[in-house]
Parts: sequence; structure tokens; C-alpha cells
Amino acid sequence: MRKNYEPETKKQIVRLHLEQGRTIKSLSEEYGVSTASVSNWGNQFRKECQNNSQAKEEYDSMQEILKLRKELAEARKENEFLKNENQQADYGIFCEGDRLEAYRFIQSYHEIFGTRWLLRKFNICP
Repeated sequence: MRKNYEPETKKQIVRLHLEQGRTIKSLSEEYGVSTASVSNWGNQFRKECQNNSQAKEEYDSMQEILKLRKELAEARKENEFLKNENQQADYGIFCEGDRLEAYRFIQSYHEIFGTRWLLRKFNICP
């Protein structure tokens, strides 16, 4: 049996995807909706944006909010990285350019900051 969703529910799910960066898979699991439905609702909203200036402004706003959230998360991680007393003692490894020390640092702190983030910090290709 096919379930019909209210337009507001569809819009809320699309907003979570576009504004907060939630994955289609996580939204489909949380709301009990197929991934195809969530994807179709997103496509419908994008098409609506082409014809409706208010929807276009809303879409642009969602994209800007998502971008700012990502930048804020990155800045918080950077601040935590720099203010943590334990890491400040190891901060000299940036100046020394010692790859072995960088790898040791990554091994010690990968759970806190994430391996990929630390690899970017040290300019190491994954």
C-alpha cells in the first residue's frame, strides 16, 4: 500500500537534506520513506525553484546555511586543535616537516579530529 505524505512533511525532509546536509539514506531510515521518494522530492523542489522566485530564494538560503554550518564545524575543530594543551606541545611538528612525527601525531589524535582532517592539516595524501 502506497503511503501519501503531506507537503509539509516532504518539505521538512528536503530541508533536512539540503540545509543540514543529512544523507538521503539516513532520512529514509528515520522517516520510513524510500530513498527514491526522498530523492524525487528533492528534484521536485529544485524544479520548483526554476519557476518560483520565492522557492529559489529559499533554496539559496538552505545552501548558504549548509555552507556556513560546514565552515563553523571546521572552525570549531580548528580551534579545538589549536587550544588543546597536549597538542600545543606537539605543534612544532608543523615547522619541522618530520613525516614520522606527523604520522605519530595522527595516530594519537585520529579519534578526536578524524584521520582525513589531520591528513589535510599535514598535507599528506590519503
